[in-house]
Amino acid sequence: MPWFKVDDGFPAHPKLERLASEYPPAVFAAAVCVWTLMGADCMARLTDGRFSFDRVIKVVPISPRMIRRALDALTSIGLLDDTGTFHDWPDWQRTKAQILRDRDSVKRRVSQHRNAVGNAVTPSDVTPSVTVLRSDPIRSDPGITYPSLDADAPSGNAGTKPKRQRQTRELPPLPFTLAEIEAAFRETLEPERCQFGPFDPRLAKPLTATVRAFAAAGYGLADVRLVGEWVRGTWSPGIGVAWQSIATVGKLTGWAAKARSWRDTGARPRTVGDRPDEFGSFEYDVVGGGPS
Repeated sequence: MPWFKVDDGFPAHPKLERLASEYPPAVFAAAVCVWTLMGADCMARLTDGRFSFDRVIKVVPISPRMIRRALDALTSIGLLDDTGTFHDWPDWQRTKAQILRDRDSVKRRVSQHRNAVGNAVTPSDVTPSVTVLRSDPIRSDPGITYPSLDADAPSGNAGTKPKRQRQTRELPPLPFTLAEIEAAFRETLEPERCQFGPFDPRLAKPLTATVRAFAAAGYGLADVRLVGEWVRGTWSPGIGVAWQSIATVGKLTGWAAKARSWRDTGARPRTVGDRPDEFGSFEYDVVGGGPS
């Protein structure tokens, strides 16, 4: 990719100091803008520093009147030639001929490398291999459809022994299944809050990570039931639990921590029947304080 070079001493260059001393600040700013943008544009189009006034109007977002004043100032101090060309472009920038020559050289080297690789290796010498990190399946109970993340399913032609096989890294089994998690929620939540719905297979992997993080933090199915009680006792009516929300790693763990804290403060919903008389209005027991 060609690029327009600007020397780090440009701000202190005598020509730029002259531009600052002889012209108003607005003209100075416009001139630097025109010189910089047109230099980049000339390099991108490989014009060897040549440009037209119409091209400047198209590239530089200032008024044509100010562009003309900027061009006059740049020509006066010697940064541009009268012919609409950057002064001494080949001395400071790469020319079109140089760039095209380098591009051709790169193409030849790439072609030679590809030919050398192609001559050295034939398709029969290559055995494709895939590194598989095993992740235990999310086990499912009969009647409940959940996906399996088992990566050991056979692929390719059955009975064909691969030439090379990389070792797989086995992960420990999941402590409990998604079916068990759903069942635990349904034990303590009203049906309308259990918003699990049809399972989206795309959630299988994030849910697997969620279950592992949940168990690693020391939580179990009893905590899932407690989360259900906490949701029932503190969340607004109509808001429930879904796989999409649980799939966020750390979400279920955070809920369990809040549920334990909520339980430890003494507030717990009474288990009077399956549902309250009015949706969302629960009675509470306060430990040590009797019914509220």
